[in-house]
Amino acid sequence: MSTRSQSPDRGVQYRLLGRTGVKVSSLALGCMSFGGDADEATAGALYAQARAAGVNFFDVADVYNGGRSEEMLGRLSAGERDRIVVATKAYFPTDGDVNARGSSRYHLVRACEGSLRRLGRDYVDIFYLHRFDDLTDLGESLRALDDLVRAGKVLYPACSNFAAWQVARALGVAALERLAPMVAIQPMYNLVKRQAEVETLSATIGHVEAEARGVESLLARREAVEASYAELLALRDRAVWQRRPAAPEPPDPGRAREELVAAHVLADRFR
Repeated sequence: MSTRSQSPDRGVQYRLLGRTGVKVSSLALGCMSFGGDADEATAGALYAQARAAGVNFFDVADVYNGGRSEEMLGRLSAGERDRIVVATKAYFPTDGDVNARGSSRYHLVRACEGSLRRLGRDYVDIFYLHRFDDLTDLGESLRALDDLVRAGKVLYPACSNFAAWQVARALGVAALERLAPMVAIQPMYNLVKRQAEVETLSATIGHVEAEARGVESLLARREAVEASYAELLALRDRAVWQRRPAAPEPPDPGRAREELVAAHVLADRFR
């Protein structure tokens, strides 16, 4: 099945966003200049021209121009929030606070809520980890993203500026822990910087899928081990029950009286 379609009136091609079923324009409008080099009027003209051409995919980040890029995109897209796909990102420092950076749960939750306020949206379509965080456990970051998905604040997690092995690892951890998977990757790639061709692009086609298949195999093995472990626990419990000493027999009243009489007789002898 083809992953591409074309707008009959505007000639724009659309492609599936991974396996999500969502179609995005093959060209996205990067809004990094909004609120910086592009003032409100210029940004409005760029946005209008992109929409007239059929572009429905807009990319921004919380760090762009101190959040003004998100605010401007939010105002420009206010009338058609359900007709476009908006991606934003979090990782880089947004202010001087020591924790206003990175991919910790602490920062990602606050960064997402800040982006939603600036964009004027209840949820963001795609939420990128803007960079691989060397200081934060990857599982911590992915569980935070999964919680944002479950809370309805993010539709799809994604990653930006990850190396191929980092993408594979993120997909593997997400699959193993049954978390929302990364649906897109945004590498540094242009006419000058083409390092992504060496590893990342080919990895997303081949190695990453192999990693996912490997994780599926690991999941099946883990489920088998868990089932075996549960069976062993049941066998252990039954064995412990069988080894328990029998309950003591109830005392015999007649024998108790005889022992009491014998004790009295013995005591009389020593008076």
